[in-house]
Order: sequence, then C-alpha cells, then structure tokens
Amino acid sequence: MDCADFSLSVDEFAYAASLIGGLDLSRALLQKLGVILQGERLERRLRSARHQMEAWGYVYRMDREDFQLESRLRQALQPLIEHLAVIYITSIPGEIPAHIFLGKNGTFTAHRIEPGEYHVFTHGPLGRALAWIEGRAEHTPGLSFQIGTTNGGGNQMRSGSLEMVRRELARLEE
Repeated sequence: MDCADFSLSVDEFAYAASLIGGLDLSRALLQKLGVILQGERLERRLRSARHQMEAWGYVYRMDREDFQLESRLRQALQPLIEHLAVIYITSIPGEIPAHIFLGKNGTFTAHRIEPGEYHVFTHGPLGRALAWIEGRAEHTPGLSFQIGTTNGGGNQMRSGSLEMVRRELARLEE
C-alpha cells in the first residue's frame, strides 16, 4: 500500500470527525482549533462541509439521513482516534508542528496544518512512517521529537532525537 494524501478545511475535518466519532468529537476538535460553535451555526457549517465533501467524492449518501466517509479517508482518519502512539514533531518557533498517529491497525497518519488552515493528512503502512519523518527532517533543520504512548491505561511522554523515533517505530513494527 502506498501513502495517500488528503487535504481538508477545518469544517470538512470536523464533519469527517463527526462521521467517525460523533458530534461531540467534532465539537471538541473545533474547540481545540479555537472555533466555538453551538446549535444551528455548527449544523450549518457541518452541512456546508458535507456538500463540499460529497462533490469531491469524500462522502457519499447511504440513504436520506445516513452519510459515510469514502473508505480511504475513513482509514486515514481512524488512527487519530485509535492509536498506539503519537509522535509530535516541532521545529523553530512559529512553525506549525506535525503529529504522526501510529494506528493500532499497522498504519500511520501524519497530520499537519498548512497555510490557509488546511489540514493535510498522509496515510500509509506503518513501515513508511519513518521515511515520511526522515523526509521532513531532511528539509527542516532543528526538529525536536516527542513520543506519547499509552501503556496500561496511562500516558507516557518522552522527548528525544530522530534515533529515538527510529527505535520506537522498529519496536511497534515487531
């Protein structure tokens, strides 16, 4: 499986999240991004996002009230909800970080925000995650890494180098 890229606006990302994890997940995502909407205003923005995603083929109608995400996009977003670990990449102050979600299903999804508030997702097999990270490190000096893992119901956060990331990915691929 090759890596696939998806680009979504804030509202499209929130609508996709609502199809995977419900309206509460969508609302929480928007709030985390600084967008506070309730009731009818939230529904209008999500409905508009749904129409745009339908036009792009990212969403399809099952029946009058039931919508589904296109399967590749659903697979790309699933690790954001169900993951073994998250790698946080940051660099110089002011640059938007990237998050790499290492999914429980042997895949990864990298998430970054591009200028214009577009969320870009790269999804592929776990074995390709290191190449994605190394590609970013090659073009951006001074990256720092943190790995958050879930162990026995608790979260652990470790800071380190690209070598630490390599070791963690190798461990997860075993």
